[in-house]
Amino acid sequence: MPDPKLPSKLVSIVIPCFNQGHFLGEAIASVQQQSHQQIEIIVVDDGSTDNTAEVAAGFSNVKYHFQQNAGLPAARNNGFELSKGEFVVFLDADDWLYSLAIEKNMEELLSDAEAAFVSGAYEVVFHPSGKKISCVHTTENTGYLGFLFKNYVGVPAAVMYRRAVLEEYKFNPLLKSCEDYDLYLRISRKHRVLRHENIIAGYRRHSGSMSTNYVRMLQTVLAVLDSQKMFLKGSGEVSMYHAGRRFWKKYYARSVYESIQANEEPAGKKELGFLLNNDPRLFLKILIQSAFKKPNKQSMQ
Repeated sequence: MPDPKLPSKLVSIVIPCFNQGHFLGEAIASVQQQSHQQIEIIVVDDGSTDNTAEVAAGFSNVKYHFQQNAGLPAARNNGFELSKGEFVVFLDADDWLYSLAIEKNMEELLSDAEAAFVSGAYEVVFHPSGKKISCVHTTENTGYLGFLFKNYVGVPAAVMYRRAVLEEYKFNPLLKSCEDYDLYLRISRKHRVLRHENIIAGYRRHSGSMSTNYVRMLQTVLAVLDSQKMFLKGSGEVSMYHAGRRFWKKYYARSVYESIQANEEPAGKKELGFLLNNDPRLFLKILIQSAFKKPNKQSMQ
């Protein structure tokens, strides 16, 4: 049941979709099942060639907008321009919201009139195995200092924005990834932001996820972080910026290492070079493991 203490404020849910029609229906259904029902759903079709339009048409009360392919940041910006809600959520087409997501985030924002956005926790669900991992990013620092160190939000769907802040800030259409992290940094540098540890969103990890392209993701996230260098004030922010660069290198090196261990990635020259450049300890660990690996029967014949 919705919280009777919460006012009936309109919340806009913008769902960009590019050839993810096979996931889109679940995303839309998760919004329609929210405890807070004062919502509008806007699907922005970013030039899809699949059944995205048909899936969106199969739901009532969904506004569908087609655009020539311009990328995720542009689709989100265009979706916002079409929206009317006092609060806004950007839900990727392959993710979903749990039933209390809107209610919980709205409750947090209404408790602090100065907060620009609020973020919650999420669950990673591996496709197609269905394996789940809860991601509650504990951090000593929130706001700008916290974002200089890492993207403790993790999933865009876990964030709810005040409309006013998105009138001032937009996603950078030149970025092909990490545009959400870039936005968090720019907003939190000037505005207070909130967070809580309730799991409110599901993030589907699959072969088409941008986050699996580790080399490109690391290059982009470091470029986004470096864009803040000119704004750093005091030793605390400078120190956190450098800690953030170290964190991201080790984070993506760990991702590659775990993929190799799970036989999802080969231990090839590209992968080993990535580990050597970003976390030499993991590079050595792979070499040692390879040296002690027992030869299979075929190699002994």
